[in-house]
Amino acid sequence: MIAHSPGSSSHLVGWLPPAAPSRLTYQAVASTGRRKAVQCKTLAEDAHLSGQKRQQLTATTRDAMRNFAIAAWVVRKHLDYVTAFTFQAKTADKALNEDIEAMVREKSRAPNAHLAARHPLRRLIRMGEARRVIDGDVAFEKIAPPGPWRGKLNTIESDLIHTAADLQLPKDQIWVAGCRLDRTGRVLEYAIAQREGAARRHHKRVPARHLYLHAYWDATYRFDQVRGISPLAAALNSLRDVAEGIDLALMRARLAQMFGLKITSTSDDLEPQTSGEPTEDTDDDGTADAKYELDLNKGPFQLELDPGEDADFLESKTPALETVNFLKLVIHVALKSIDVPYSFFDEAHTNFFGS
Repeated sequence: MIAHSPGSSSHLVGWLPPAAPSRLTYQAVASTGRRKAVQCKTLAEDAHLSGQKRQQLTATTRDAMRNFAIAAWVVRKHLDYVTAFTFQAKTADKALNEDIEAMVREKSRAPNAHLAARHPLRRLIRMGEARRVIDGDVAFEKIAPPGPWRGKLNTIESDLIHTAADLQLPKDQIWVAGCRLDRTGRVLEYAIAQREGAARRHHKRVPARHLYLHAYWDATYRFDQVRGISPLAAALNSLRDVAEGIDLALMRARLAQMFGLKITSTSDDLEPQTSGEPTEDTDDDGTADAKYELDLNKGPFQLELDPGEDADFLESKTPALETVNFLKLVIHVALKSIDVPYSFFDEAHTNFFGS
């Protein structure tokens, strides 16, 4: 506010607080005691999932896929948008296009594409992308030596790219999560294990030029990352909590269905009496009657109550609306880990044009 006095210059009326002192650090690293401090270790991304930890994450993600419908649906919906395609030749010669497409269809058949002859190429691509999302990466080994297997693909799941205990590693070699690196970080070869029950034994070492590692790099965006990491790792705890929350809500709902009829008496003239106390056998069925007899399975019924008595059904109101809305929010956040819109999960969330 500016005030003018006769014969004097203009001056500022009022008081302004002094400027806050500048903070000479990032607030994110300032210790205020309100949040858990982050460890001051900046490791390579593969060091955070070394050895048993990578196997544990893979097992947990696979378990969520087996037992929680939403987790399995998230992966399937992702696959529908990134792997659903058909090869089409686009040369100027239509006859040549047809010949090329016919050749690709023949080479894509399961006996010609997959070493185990179980999956055609189209399914191999879809399953490979699924394993990349669930496990973090998957390997495709190209069979190159001459013979009946030449040109086929051998699929190697993520947990089999592993430096097994029986693998003899020279001390001058650099190995990270089953991959041998040179001094620049380039992968030279992979150690492949095979399953023997619950154990993994060393099987072979494959040169990098014969193996393609289909890995998920976008989960961490680390330049020195060697192995892929599942994007579901960020949402895995949330998905498991939702699954457990749904199970607990269903258990409460089942218990609520077991609650029966509540009869309240407010009259001082009536003697306290439980609903199960036997009185007399009025219907000649050989069993003494209770004070109130009621069978909800026989359709419409009528209760004859004494003055001052009231009847009501017990109701638990479970699950609560707040619980349902919170579970939806957690699901919404979990879908963000793999960039699936919430409208795919709940079609009523938006209209056709919004989708």
